[in-house]
Amino acid sequence: SAGTSTFNNITATGTTTGTFVGDITGNVTATTGSSQFNNVTINGTLNMDGATAATIENLTDPVNLQDAATKNYVDVGLANLVDASPAALDTLNELAAALGDDANFSTTMTTALAGKVADTGDTMTGNLIMSGATVTGLPLPTANTEAASKQYTDQQDALQVSRAGDNMSGPLAMGLNKITNLGTPTAATDASTKGYTDGILGSATAASASAAAAATSEANAAVSEANALASKNTAQDWAIKTDGTVDGTNYSAKYWATQADVGTVATNIASINTTAASIANVNLTGGSIAAVNTVATNINNVNDFFDTYFVSANQPTGANVTEGDLWFDTTAQILKVRSASGFQSAGSSVNGTAERQEYTATANQSSFAATYDPTYCDVFLNGIKLAPSDFTATDGANVVLASAAAAGDTVSIVSFGTFELADHYNKTTVDALIDDVETLALAGI
Repeated sequence: SAGTSTFNNITATGTTTGTFVGDITGNVTATTGSSQFNNVTINGTLNMDGATAATIENLTDPVNLQDAATKNYVDVGLANLVDASPAALDTLNELAAALGDDANFSTTMTTALAGKVADTGDTMTGNLIMSGATVTGLPLPTANTEAASKQYTDQQDALQVSRAGDNMSGPLAMGLNKITNLGTPTAATDASTKGYTDGILGSATAASASAAAAATSEANAAVSEANALASKNTAQDWAIKTDGTVDGTNYSAKYWATQADVGTVATNIASINTTAASIANVNLTGGSIAAVNTVATNINNVNDFFDTYFVSANQPTGANVTEGDLWFDTTAQILKVRSASGFQSAGSSVNGTAERQEYTATANQSSFAATYDPTYCDVFLNGIKLAPSDFTATDGANVVLASAAAAGDTVSIVSFGTFELADHYNKTTVDALIDDVETLALAGI
C-alpha cells in the first residue's frame, strides 16, 4: 500500500513498495526502479552487472585505506603521479623502456656514477681525451704536475731563447754540454771557438819563441858587458902603472874617485895586474887628452853599470843601492827590481808567456786556487770565456766566480806572463863603449 510502513520480522515475496524501516536480512532483488539504502553492509558480492551501464555514483573521496576510490580521486592521483610528463613517458611501460627495462636500475646507475669525475674534485685513473674540446678556467699552475693554461705557456715561451736570435738576461749553465758551430768572434764580447782560442795560444807560442830569441840577445849583451869590463880593467891597469899624468894633466885623483865609486865591485878587477905586461909599452905621447877623457867617462859608465846590476845570494844593501837597480837572486833564481819599498820580483809568476790550469768543479764551487799575475788571466767555464765582471782575480792566488759552478763543470784558467825592465844599458850603449875603448887602444893610449 502507499505510504510509510513499519514492519518487524517480515518475510516478503513479490513486489514491495514503500519505505522499510529496520533491519532487512536475506536477499533483496529489485527488477526495476531505484532502491535507497543507508549504512548497508554487504557481506557477499555486490554485482553491478557489468553488462549494463550500472555504476556506483556519488561516492565521496576515500579517507580510509579500505574506502572505494572515485574516478576523480584516481584521475587526480594519476595526474599527480605523471606530473605533466610528456606523452612518451606518462606510462609505466614507457618509463620502464626509458630505464632499459632494468629492474636494478638504481644499482646500475650507482656503479656507473662511481666511475665518473666529481665536479667537487676527483682523481683521474685514466686518460682524459678531449677530442678537440678545450679545458677552460684553469688558474696559473704552481706544481709541476698541474695542467698549464695558455696564459702560463705564453709567459714561459716569452722567457725562452728564440732560435732566430735573442738577448740573454742571465747566465746559461751548459753543464757538461757543448755549444757547437760558433762563428769566428769579431767583437770583444763574442764567444770564442776552440779554433780561435788555439790560434791565440799558437800566437802565444810564437811569442814564447820571440822571448827565447830576446833571451839570446840578452846573453849576447852580457858578453858585450864582459868585454867592456875587460877593457875597463885594462884602462885601470894603465892608470895604476903610470903616475896618472898625461900631457901635463894629473888624472890620478879622477882615477881614485872612480875607484871609490866602484865599491863592492873591486874584486871584479883583481886580475888587472895579470894584464899589466900587455900595456907596459903604452906610448903616452901618442894619444890625446880627449881620448883619455873618453876612457874616464866610459869607466864611470861601467861603474854605474855595476852599481845598477847585482848578482848574489843575499839582498844588496848600502847607499849605492837605489830605485831601479836590478838584482838576480841566486837563491830564488829570479830577477828582482828595487822599488821604494824594497826589492820585488821583476819577472812574472807565470813560467813562460802563458800557462793553463784546469779544474773540475764540485757542486756550488766558486773559488779556485791558481797562480797568476793579478788581472793577467782569462777564465773559461766549460770552454766559454767569461767576461771580467764574471770573476775576481786580484790576489794572484785565487780566482772567484761571480756565480758558483755546478758539479762537473770544467774551469780553465789561462795565466799570462808579464815582465817589466828597469833602466839598463842596451846593446847600442855597450857597443859604443867598446868602440871607445878600442879607439883609445888603437891610438896607443
